[in-house]
Amino acid sequence: MEKVVYVLGAGFSAPLGLPVMSDFLDKSKDMMATDKEKYGHFEALFERAKTVDGAAKYFSGDYFNIEELLSLLEMQEDLGGASLREELARYIRDVIRRYTPEFARHQGSWPANWPDVVFGPHPLANRYGPFVCCLLGISLAGDYPQDTAYVARNRAPAAEYSVVSLNYDRVLESVAG
Repeated sequence: MEKVVYVLGAGFSAPLGLPVMSDFLDKSKDMMATDKEKYGHFEALFERAKTVDGAAKYFSGDYFNIEELLSLLEMQEDLGGASLREELARYIRDVIRRYTPEFARHQGSWPANWPDVVFGPHPLANRYGPFVCCLLGISLAGDYPQDTAYVARNRAPAAEYSVVSLNYDRVLESVAG
């Protein structure tokens, strides 16, 4: 059997509005500005990030790039600074959750165009949904107007698929529900 590995980068998730390295920080600052009560804990990280400015004297870098900023914060910790692991993990989780769209399942009877709505109302849902189905060896079928749609697993998939994601997001998991 053929083995296929998909390597997913930011181009996979960016069309859904998820932040990429260059705008992650800006999007998280917007989140905090619009809901200080929910995202106020970002402030401590932003303040701590200001302390890496000293590194700019020795290293050139893009300090608006979340990857570089997180690397510098981790180096600070390795050099005896306070641990930020839990705060960083919460920060990343909160930003990703905020920007990952919900792929809500259709409720009620199925319309004639049920294949267009089976993965939910998001405009791109029917691009991501079929991809996940193919990965899982699932085909969709149904009868209209009997209001039924059913899922049938393929018995003999053409290939064995694996996915390596370089992203922070959980888009595939959200689609698979």
